[in-house]
Amino acid sequence: MEVRDVRSVPSPLQSSRGSARAYVVALVAVTAALCARALLRPILGLSMQYSFSLLATAFTIWYCGLWPAILVALLGGLGAAILFFGPISTLGSFAAVLLYILMCGSVIAAGHVNRRTLKALQATLSLGMDYRFVIHTPLMWRDKAATWALAHRLGGDRLVELISEETHSCYLGDRTHRDDWGFGCGGCPAGELRRRGWEAYAGAGR
Repeated sequence: MEVRDVRSVPSPLQSSRGSARAYVVALVAVTAALCARALLRPILGLSMQYSFSLLATAFTIWYCGLWPAILVALLGGLGAAILFFGPISTLGSFAAVLLYILMCGSVIAAGHVNRRTLKALQATLSLGMDYRFVIHTPLMWRDKAATWALAHRLGGDRLVELISEETHSCYLGDRTHRDDWGFGCGGCPAGELRRRGWEAYAGAGR
């Protein structure tokens, strides 16, 4: 078996620190966030000055990686302070900046750990099997209704029926109660989430 360094295993979740494209996407994200906040200024007033920059940071840490996300957090915070807040001269404005820094740090840390975990799992599989494995996460950002719709688009009614019959979303593992959306106790949060997704999917006319 060929032994390769974990860092040499290609990943679809590369941090993209040296990628110009990642930084371009990051700059577009923070610019869009600041522009959206500026457009909503007549409605929002002085509230939620940093919220849009925080959303841009969350998007960037997942899509672009660590360093582009740090850049977005810095530019977003600075831009929001200049455009919407003015000089940090009061206790309230200082507290808002501190809260923004803490929340951005938490979002970046959580996103970075999640990306590294997926990359490490992919590298482990690739090294152990001596074959390049690529982990795709097509359902991560889809709700249950979109997941049902994707199943129907890929395999039609037969795939939807197969999923309903052979899988279940239930913390108790109940395989005795059967509904249109599959098996489950019908009372746990997992089953409730699946039921709402099915109803939204069915209500949209499939």
